[in-house]
Amino acid sequence: MPALVLVSVLAVVSSLLESASTASTGVLEPKVQRVATERYLSLVARVEMDAAIEDDAFHKLMRTRRSGAPTGPGGWWATARPWSPRRSR
Repeated sequence: MPALVLVSVLAVVSSLLESASTASTGVLEPKVQRVATERYLSLVARVEMDAAIEDDAFHKLMRTRRSGAPTGPGGWWATARPWSPRRSR
C-alpha cells in the first residue's frame, strides 16, 4: 500500500511540473524568439554594411563626393537636385 501512495504522489508531482514547464515555455518562447531575431538581424546588417564598405565602387563614390568631382553629365549637383523651370524664376 505505501508503494501505491508513493507512485500516486510522484505522478501528481510529475504532472504539476510538466504543466509548469509548459506554462513557462509559453511565456518565454516569444521573448527568446524576439531577442534571437534582433541579434540575427543586427549581425546581418553589419555583414551587409561591411560588404558595402569593402566594395571598390563604394570607395570611389565616397572619394568623388568628398572632392566634389562630377559624377556624370552636369556634375554631382545634377544628380542631387533635378532642374526645374519653376526653381529658376
